[in-house]
Amino acid sequence: MATAAASAAPTVAATVTVAASATPAASSTPQPSASAAPIAATVKPSPTPTPAPASAAPTPSAKPQAADDGATSTAAQAQVLYKDNCMACHGEGLTGDFGPNLTKVGSRKTKDEIAAQIINGKGDMPPFQSTLKSAEIEALAAWLATKK
Repeated sequence: MATAAASAAPTVAATVTVAASATPAASSTPQPSASAAPIAATVKPSPTPTPAPASAAPTPSAKPQAADDGATSTAAQAQVLYKDNCMACHGEGLTGDFGPNLTKVGSRKTKDEIAAQIINGKGDMPPFQSTLKSAEIEALAAWLATKK
């Protein structure tokens, strides 16, 4: 079986022609002439990796856009901001850790009060006015205000 697989491998033929020297060499060794027969060499290519199966699902190239007025994209942006800036203290599901539980913060505070706390900080919470842009603070405060 191994012989059949080896013989099925493609080969590449290379032609090498040796040119005659303008001045004959002063030796007793015969010199090839310009009309010498070409030399054929076989080169086996290196093995190539097996391609992925054709049935593999394609990778999406872009995030789907929301069809509504942008509330979904604002919520998605706010969730990313929360993950990047707030989750370390307030926990993965807004459940609190070092910082307080925010699962129902919208029932305790208005959007403006939440935004003011994000901007100025309070107690152990640092201010984020120099860390986040005002549009990011607004998106995050609006998203948190919906948590009731």
